[in-house]
Amino acid sequence: MIVAYNSFLDGFAKLADVASNSKGATQDIGSSLTNIIRWHKGLELKIREVNYSLSTKVLSPVGNRLDEWKKQLSNLEKDHEKEMHRAVKETKEVLKGTIKTSKALDSKRKKDKNVGGLLQQFEHMQMETDQRIADIELKEKVHMSRMMVEERVWFSTLVNAYMSVLDHELTLGSDLERLPGLMSDLKEATSSPSILPENMRDFVENWQVPNINTPRIRNGSMTSFQNLQTQVSSNSLSRFSESNNSLETCEMPS
Repeated sequence: MIVAYNSFLDGFAKLADVASNSKGATQDIGSSLTNIIRWHKGLELKIREVNYSLSTKVLSPVGNRLDEWKKQLSNLEKDHEKEMHRAVKETKEVLKGTIKTSKALDSKRKKDKNVGGLLQQFEHMQMETDQRIADIELKEKVHMSRMMVEERVWFSTLVNAYMSVLDHELTLGSDLERLPGLMSDLKEATSSPSILPENMRDFVENWQVPNINTPRIRNGSMTSFQNLQTQVSSNSLSRFSESNNSLETCEMPS
């Protein structure tokens, strides 16, 4: 696709050169065509830069870090599971002791026995249980925060890498803004092909027969007059013959 597009632009550039270099009245059309083709070439170069930046700044670097990120995620999960398993196990043991002490306390209260020492023990175990539950909640909150931060780091890395691509695309946008003006120039140059540009009208109006000796007709011969006619015709048509020859030699891609 790109090769065919380049071939088309190269062929079209030759036609633009023919129009620009013509001795006829197509220089303005050729100039507008040349500007459009230069715009296309510049746009193609910047598209290549975008593709290159996407490959070297985003796909390759981010792709190479995927395994690293997966490993980090796996390690975080494993460490968290071990830590939570140990914390929950210890909290369950303390909770069992607290429940057992609570039952013993209730039993003594029903028998109207002194519960002073047991009550103090129960309150201490209750505080320890509450502290361990609070520690579990804190560990879980810390883990969630770390996971969220890691997630944001991954996406921030991706976005920062992609910013270089967006920078190149911004230049594409500025180039696209130039296109309407170039199209307007080309439309203006070709809107009325039957009307010659002002400089060509002046050329035609100021054209005169070349300064030659007035021919004399002798013995009824028209040879001298025919020579004059040939000289005038060849002079006026010579400015178009070069364009025709150039068009014939200019090959467009199939």
